[in-house]
Amino acid sequence: MLPNRYQTVLVVFTSIALLIALGLQLQWMSISRKLVERQFDAEVNRALRVAAEVINRQWAPEASLQFLNPQDLSECGKSILQTPLEKEKLRAILDQTFREFSLPLYYAYQITSVPKHQPFFFSESKNRYSCQVGSEDELLQIQFLGKQAYVRSRLRWMTVLTIFSLSLSLLLFWLTIRQLVKQKRLNQWNIDFFNNMAHEFRTPLTNMKLALGLLRRKSALPTADPYLEILEKENTHLFDQVERVLDIEKLKKEQLLLRTAPFSLNQLCRQITEKASMNFETKQGQIDLKLPAEDCTVHGDALHIGNAIRNLLDNAVKYNDQAPVVRLSLVRRSDFACLSIEDNGLGIPKKYQSAVFQRFFRLKDGNPAQVKGFGLGLAYAKNVVEQHAGHLRLQSQPGQGTTLQLFFPLGQNAIS
Repeated sequence: MLPNRYQTVLVVFTSIALLIALGLQLQWMSISRKLVERQFDAEVNRALRVAAEVINRQWAPEASLQFLNPQDLSECGKSILQTPLEKEKLRAILDQTFREFSLPLYYAYQITSVPKHQPFFFSESKNRYSCQVGSEDELLQIQFLGKQAYVRSRLRWMTVLTIFSLSLSLLLFWLTIRQLVKQKRLNQWNIDFFNNMAHEFRTPLTNMKLALGLLRRKSALPTADPYLEILEKENTHLFDQVERVLDIEKLKKEQLLLRTAPFSLNQLCRQITEKASMNFETKQGQIDLKLPAEDCTVHGDALHIGNAIRNLLDNAVKYNDQAPVVRLSLVRRSDFACLSIEDNGLGIPKKYQSAVFQRFFRLKDGNPAQVKGFGLGLAYAKNVVEQHAGHLRLQSQPGQGTTLQLFFPLGQNAIS
């Protein structure tokens, strides 16, 4: 699940991209419409040139072709020609020419006079086109009444596909946002459930821990009673898991109070190794520690950093089908310290290496029920390291073990 700020950025940039796409589509539609209109104008002028040549061959230049009222285009074709035959012949010439140029539109025509000092050859103005015919002062004018419908018909499929693609994009965007909101709400419900469950568990576990302590002090049971030790051990284990769940959520919300102070990372590694060695010995394993001669002083919370290292060592023991061998080495550089934990465990397949840092994630390979835990160790360790302005790197191959490197800044790069 993406953090809230990333979700907001994603929605904003996706919205901007859709608006840009909408603007570009409208711009291309406008450009396409102008291109179709220009193509139509060019075809009409070509047709008029051909028609003018035919008309001029059949009427002598000195004979007047002016037969329509130049002031009233609506009366086209109704004014008096010399004979009805000439009127029909002119209409036939225009019809034949426009068919040849694929211009099957309804049109009106007239012949008007133009002053000799204003020669007029070919022109178009909106839906009206004209060319010179007959004598030098006569002009044939054509008006196509269905031009806009013709242009729209040429752009019909482009318009339909544009509307369909934009509608589909908007629908998918809306469905994505809706699904994102649902996932966010579900994620919040899960977080609230686990937090409430952890808080509910912590109170009885604390009471059980106190009761076990009183029972050990007041009862006549021997100090090394095995049943009492099992109860105390399981109570401590469950209590630690509950605290880890709460700490993970606080780290996510950046509400975990880090008690930062300078401390020796060398000394912390020694203390952790000494306590963890007993757990390795019970598994016939070993843990090797290699520290630099120069002390690495880190400014941070030693408690949470120590818990993160312990979680990684516990994983090295749990996810291992043989005697666990872990090499813990610390290297100091000029501006950072690198703590490396290398084990001989089962390893992590590459397809899971990014998912293992998610809360409650456990490997699907093998039988997860055989390994105790909630899948919080790596998530907790990664969050602790990042809260200290560092980062965690994982390298692993199935059957060849896992290497985890924890980088902590030193000096001015450390958190304050």
